[in-house]
Amino acid sequence: MEKIPQYQKLFQTLKNQIISGNYKTGDLLPSENELSFQYKLTRVTVRQALNELVKQSLISKHQGKGSIV
Repeated sequence: MEKIPQYQKLFQTLKNQIISGNYKTGDLLPSENELSFQYKLTRVTVRQALNELVKQSLISKHQGKGSIV
């Protein structure tokens, strides 16, 4: 059985929350620190998941502001 990487799990979780409307357009996602604490992952792993969301145009990252849906 293939093991799913942690960042992929977080990516799917956040993607589902965006699609289901938990996070609406213009909402600010929790910071990398908050997400890493909440999901007990490293910031590197969280950053990877956020980068995947950027690639799929679900969020945009803004220096000093954070990640916006």
